Amino acid sequence: MAGLYPGTPAEHAIEPAIASMGVKYRWQYPTYLVEPPLRSFLDFAIWIPGHMTPDGQEWKIDFEVDDPSHDSPKKRAADKERSAALRAKGWRVVRCTNEDALRRPVATVNLLMRRLGVTAVATLPPRSSSAAPQAARQEEPTDPTDDSQPTATPQRSSRR
Repeated sequence: MAGLYPGTPAEHAIEPAIASMGVKYRWQYPTYLVEPPLRSFLDFAIWIPGHMTPDGQEWKIDFEVDDPSHDSPKKRAADKERSAALRAKGWRVVRCTNEDALRRPVATVNLLMRRLGVTAVATLPPRSSSAAPQAARQEEPTDPTDDSQPTATPQRSSRR
């Protein structure tokens, strides 16, 4: 029996920033349960109250954290196809690199949400002994990718 997907260090690093926005989200969201025929797991599914679609539904955001494998032409093509399928089902897709998730989680979340017009703001509580180094790493992300540069995430088991 296979174990649950443990997540990547980058996903673990950015999750507190996503959670701090105070919006409903789920890590490793299984799209096949609610969005057939999509058969994948989203790194983070985020629902934004107050931002409604024309048919009255809350915004659904697929927040992907991409490792370097997503730079390959084959993976980029698969990512583009998956993003198009998600958009057809009403999802907005944003992406960041592992590096930005690890080094600048709050700034990365805020930048990508601003690009969508979302006003929720990510924050993190200060850390006692490491507050200064953490703050130094929170500068503006240098290269987060978004829907204009789609990539995909392999299927994984959900831990939640």
